[in-house]
Amino acid sequence: MAPPAPVEYEVAGTVVDTPAPVIPASPPPATPTRIAVARFAGEKFAFDLAKPGRFEVGRSASTAFRVDHTTVSRRHAVLILSDDRAHLVVEDLGAANGTRVNGREIKGTQELQDGDVLEMGEVRFQVRFERS
Repeated sequence: MAPPAPVEYEVAGTVVDTPAPVIPASPPPATPTRIAVARFAGEKFAFDLAKPGRFEVGRSASTAFRVDHTTVSRRHAVLILSDDRAHLVVEDLGAANGTRVNGREIKGTQELQDGDVLEMGEVRFQVRFERS
């Protein structure tokens, strides 16, 4: 038995290229943006900043975070966590041995990012953020 003959169809219209419908992309998953806690961890010194405000760091007992090392000035730097907890800034207070972020000396202020290395004199801190 022979296979059936192919069937031919007549097309009564024209195929028109139309763009595919636009399907809106899903929004990316929400990432926490607020800094719940900023952790500063060094070889001999460590501290956590957990509330908004302006906090001095230095060798003096009157600073919010005391770093008792000969290369750290009495009032070395200020850490500022914004009220909305979105930004953490370090401000150098003219310390004799300088303030550096990732090896670069800062003058004035600089925003800190998660994973930065903050140096005051010869003291190094790894900066880590816990976000909420």
